[in-house]
Amino acid sequence: WIIGREKRIETVGKACDAKDVQRPEDVVSDARLSYDAVGNVVRSESLSGYADGRPQYTTDGSLTFDAYGRPKTTTDVFGKVTKIDYAPAAGQIVTRVVTTNPLGHTDTTETDLGRGSILAKEDANGRRSVMRYDALGRLVTAWSPDRDPDTKSPDAEFTYDVRPDAPVVITTKSLVDDGSYRSSYEIYDSSLRIR
Repeated sequence: WIIGREKRIETVGKACDAKDVQRPEDVVSDARLSYDAVGNVVRSESLSGYADGRPQYTTDGSLTFDAYGRPKTTTDVFGKVTKIDYAPAAGQIVTRVVTTNPLGHTDTTETDLGRGSILAKEDANGRRSVMRYDALGRLVTAWSPDRDPDTKSPDAEFTYDVRPDAPVVITTKSLVDDGSYRSSYEIYDSSLRIR
């Protein structure tokens, strides 16, 4: 049994305790959800009309999942399929995700093995963004696709000043057109609330 999942969501233009709901006249929206054996949503449908007083539904989209519950394919209302591949394919620690849209274009995301932080993103045109982190997993540098991290300075730098006797300060240095950096600061109180 699957407990606590919504199977059908119907909205009508009547009070909650109304006993004279007329269908289809009072129906504002009507949707159905289908699940697999472990509770993943595999299909969503919305009301398309009524036939002989019975609701008819159109499939809005569907999904498939791998053995770890990760989405493998999504199909839209037009039947177009988007694929998602994980590396490694087996095992729960993923370091690379490749999404292929219905036209065959790919987006790739590389993640850190330990924390899952995004290390790099590459779009369908091969434009690659790179992020680097310190030993505590905090973002320290970032490069946009038009700047090679091996030969150019980063687009942004982040430093973290954490002290027990003073406010926490996060400094962001952003690259400007002349090659210099503009600094901005976020100051936090002792409860790490931004001031």
